[in-house]
Amino acid sequence: MTQETSHVTQTGTAAPLNPERILQTGLGFGRQKRSWSAVELEISRTLAEKPSTADDLRQRLGCTAIGRSISSMHSVALGFLQRNAGVYAEHT
Repeated sequence: MTQETSHVTQTGTAAPLNPERILQTGLGFGRQKRSWSAVELEISRTLAEKPSTADDLRQRLGCTAIGRSISSMHSVALGFLQRNAGVYAEHT
């Protein structure tokens, strides 16, 4: 097999390349980056003070709508925050 279509496993045997590992690495980096953005924006601390709608949260954090949206939705998807009837709050 050529280098482009195989790689050597830990056991020394050749295995077909699978783009899944590359995709998972990239997705992992993206998840980490969005999580760090939520930490830098102090979304959890802000919501601990008072649950907020998306617009209120954006104003309180002083960030763009898209930045708040991405960080908030990601935090909900990971279970760090909850969203009910358009209001974000700490996950209980």
